[in-house]
Amino acid sequence: MDKFLKNINNSLYGVEVSDFPDDKNYIQYCQETSPPGYIIKMVLMLLAQSRLPRGGDKSEWELCITYESIRWIITDWKRYAWGIFGPTGYTEKAKKLKNKIEAAAKILDKEISKHSEIEFKNENISIHNQFYRTEGLFSYFLDSAKSYLSQKPMVVNEHNNSAEQLSKILISYINRARNIEYNLISSVIFFFSLTEVIFDACFSLGDRKSLSFSEFRHLEWSERFKFFVPLNNDSYLNKFYEKLMLTRTFYRNIPVHSSPTFFFYMEGFGLIPSSYEKLNEPHLSYMSCFNENEQQSTIDVMESAIKLLKEHKNTKFGYIYAESGLPIHISFEVVNELKKHMGTVEHFKKELNRRSEFQDRIDNMEM
Repeated sequence: MDKFLKNINNSLYGVEVSDFPDDKNYIQYCQETSPPGYIIKMVLMLLAQSRLPRGGDKSEWELCITYESIRWIITDWKRYAWGIFGPTGYTEKAKKLKNKIEAAAKILDKEISKHSEIEFKNENISIHNQFYRTEGLFSYFLDSAKSYLSQKPMVVNEHNNSAEQLSKILISYINRARNIEYNLISSVIFFFSLTEVIFDACFSLGDRKSLSFSEFRHLEWSERFKFFVPLNNDSYLNKFYEKLMLTRTFYRNIPVHSSPTFFFYMEGFGLIPSSYEKLNEPHLSYMSCFNENEQQSTIDVMESAIKLLKEHKNTKFGYIYAESGLPIHISFEVVNELKKHMGTVEHFKKELNRRSEFQDRIDNMEM
């Protein structure tokens, strides 16, 4: 730690904390987001060895320093961006000051990374909750697939059987089929991403069965599903699980990993597959588009899975928590405090609303 602080001080050599000038008619020399404002704040707190003064409008903090006999003001904007202000005519010196601050931030970030490895091993961590991002993408593509699926394809009749009309009908049919397939595949991909977030929240609040978070995360998706929703001898759940896994195979794994079809050359025939049965195995897509009954069935499976996770006794609190958008905590100390509010669903939702409102006030810089 002493070596780390020495490196910080060396990188900030010549930079000292100063009193604010009476005249703050300064110009802004830069506004940066990399490194982000939070770590610049930490660097300046180490320099000042104290909390930083409150900033102005939309600013949490600011600090006046001297560098090369000039007073500068460093401040944040909405906690993320930060900037350097100073008197006019010192562009090159402002660049040198910026480089010094960024160098100190890199040293600090490297030290934090070392510390985070220890905290991760001890599971004193929280996870960024991406529920709304993944749910938004899932819903967008699912709604698009439903919309295209609900559109009835053009049909041939005695009034539109010319070559030109037949060509338009064929193009319309192909475009509709593609739009359904592309949007449905995208919705399935984000559906499984969404379940990952929900599973993490369920693990946070539920019975961990002596597994560490790292061990849980190394389980296959199928094992994590059964971790919370045991199939036992329930015939409905077993059939539903099979449908889920088929959906994952055909609409998620195959498009994402793009399994190839292999051919070899045979004299007199050209390239043929190793077996005609292989043509029916999962590849990037079927030889033609998925049929509409299967597509509707896939939509039903995903919507039923979401309903199951919302209502199952082992997942309902985890789903509610994921839906809150709050960080997902793995640390036992934080989780045990949360569990005090899990007497009823209503009480739990009320507590999460209170925490969300509190977080909103922090984000909006109302406190």
